Parts: sequence; C-alpha cells; structure tokens
Amino acid sequence: LPTLCTSDYLMTVTNIDQKGLLYQDAAYGTTSVDLGAYGERIWTTTSPDGYGNVTGTSYAAPQVTGAIALLYSAPCRNFAALYKSDPKAAALFVRQYILQ
Repeated sequence: LPTLCTSDYLMTVTNIDQKGLLYQDAAYGTTSVDLGAYGERIWTTTSPDGYGNVTGTSYAAPQVTGAIALLYSAPCRNFAALYKSDPKAAALFVRQYILQ
C-alpha cells in the first residue's frame, strides 16, 4: 500500500539503517510515513535453502506488525474490553501508543 494513502487506521513504515538513520533508498514523508524500523542487513532465510542478509522496507514493516500483534495479545482486561466494545478506538489507541 503506498505511504501516500494516509488513514488514522494505517501505520506506515520506512526503512532505517543500523545507525538508526533513513536508509538511502527508503521512502520518506513528513505526513505520510509514521515511523522507521530496522530494515538493513536483516538475517533471514533465502532461497532455495540458505540464510543471508537482506535489506528493504519489506523487512522493516513486519517488525512493526509484530509489535502491534504483541500489544493485542497482552493479557490486559481493559484493552480486551475496549477491543470488544470499540475495535476502532482500540486500533487508534495502539497506534498512538506505538507512536509515543
């Protein structure tokens, strides 16, 4: 999804390097990119049967997705009640929590 498609319910991620700086080929924008995650030299599986370093936003965004999933899985009664009664408010809460 292009980062220019802004939404209160969308968290856009760009790629930062090992020093925490914007990666040279990464997307950026003052209003369209929410945060950066490490996406340089990520050790992962490679095809056909190996391991190696890869770079790109495609490796940064899943880290943020995993963090969001962990927040949703945390045993918190108040958040679970919010999620059940108002899923939109819960999504906005998680987004704001991560951005803060």
